[in-house]
Formats: sequence, C-alpha cells, structure tokens
Amino acid sequence: MSSLPADAAAALNALLQALTSKDNNARTQAEEMLNTDWVVQRQDMLMIGLAETLRGAEDPTVSSSILILLFLQASFWCKHFEAIHEKQRSISSMREKGHV
Repeated sequence: MSSLPADAAAALNALLQALTSKDNNARTQAEEMLNTDWVVQRQDMLMIGLAETLRGAEDPTVSSSILILLFLQASFWCKHFEAIHEKQRSISSMREKGHV
C-alpha cells in the first residue's frame, strides 16, 4: 500500500512506464513531465513514490530506472546543500571579520 494519494501513485506509475517505453516520443514527454512537474512541484512525493515502487518492483527495467532517478535526485540535493553550506560559511566568515 502506498503512502501517496491514489492519484499521485497512479500518475507516478504511468510516468515510470513511459520512461521505460520503447517509444521515443513517450519517453521524451515523460522526461519533460518528470523535470517540470515531479522534480519541481512534487519532489517529496517523487522520492517517496520511487522508494515505495522500488521496494515492490518486479521488473528489472523499472528497478534500474528508479535507482537511476534516485541517484540523480540525491546527487542534485547533495550539490544543493553543499552550495548552501558554502554560503553559510562565507557569511559566518564575513561576520567574524566585521563585514556584516
């Protein structure tokens, strides 16, 4: 049972199926939806849904795709947090020097 709302779980499942489709047009549309809708607007649901789907996935193609998506998202957030941490260190350094 998914912790996502039923409509979100169904939409994510359809997205994963399209991402693994042999049809280039379907994949392209799915990638666009992933990047503009899921990554930007529903990041939390994306990560939860991917983890839950991976746990129950029987198709190795779907499992591989999910692992790649999870890796890419984790890499993005690691870089994002690293940049935030660097800015915080710069501000702290400027405060110590009396510039702020």
